[in-house]
Amino acid sequence: MPQTKPDVTLSDGRTVVFDFNAVTIREWRSLFDTKQPDDEEYRIVGKMIGLEMEEIAAFGFQDWTKVIKTMRAKARELNTNPT
Repeated sequence: MPQTKPDVTLSDGRTVVFDFNAVTIREWRSLFDTKQPDDEEYRIVGKMIGLEMEEIAAFGFQDWTKVIKTMRAKARELNTNPT
């Protein structure tokens, strides 16, 4: 059953839902490589939430923080309670 409640509501009112299956394990692991270019990070996060890299790069600090905190929390949840 598809998720109906958004994971994050952005400051402009858009809502996003995380789809962790939208990225490969290689992409996921690369998010934690400090040498990775920002644009590649934005592309991968964008794949998970259905936004383009340019949209992610244009986020304000609070939206970016909200998305990343939620991504981490949902990943932890998947690790402790896989469904």
